Amino acid sequence: MTERLSRGRPVVGYTDTQTVKLDLDNVPFKTAKHWAQRVMKRFNLGGFIILKSSERHYHVVFDRTVSWAENMSIVASACLESESEPLLKWFLLQCRKKSSTLRVSPKGRKPSPRIVCRHGKQNNRILNYLRYRRRIKDLLRKMRTRAPLNSVNNRSQMNVGANGKSNSGLQVRFFNQCRCLYSLLHCFQKRMPAGGLL
Repeated sequence: MTERLSRGRPVVGYTDTQTVKLDLDNVPFKTAKHWAQRVMKRFNLGGFIILKSSERHYHVVFDRTVSWAENMSIVASACLESESEPLLKWFLLQCRKKSSTLRVSPKGRKPSPRIVCRHGKQNNRILNYLRYRRRIKDLLRKMRTRAPLNSVNNRSQMNVGANGKSNSGLQVRFFNQCRCLYSLLHCFQKRMPAGGLL
């Protein structure tokens, strides 16, 4: 569900089988836009958004609903035509998982991917993706604001270990991040009709 805990912070992504996505690494924005437009036109995908995940790294999300087989066929064509090794590695990982994922949350020093381009229709898979993205960002914001309060409330319970010595403040923070993550996952089991956690 989560990629990993990095310094106590979960990395959360959008996962599904019906949305065509591309993860373009080590390319300028102009190249990312070229491939987004080319794939959209060739496979009649209706529209796309491009998100900048970090410097020279871009995510593309397309609008038309597709089957998993068509999804991977489209991404495979993009891999062959672009001759992009990073895209090929990402494609193989998605095939192995039998679903495709793009990061939504911050990861280490990388911020949440931000939208840098919109083109064409945005009312189908893109709308679904953006709703999920907004909910994830809202929940992560709540995690950041709740963790310090929980740390204060649990300090008396967590600071003293079984041997009577003080535990690290890192344990307190980790404990509270886990509690917040559990709340996040529980919330999404009830509220999310599509998509998923990485």
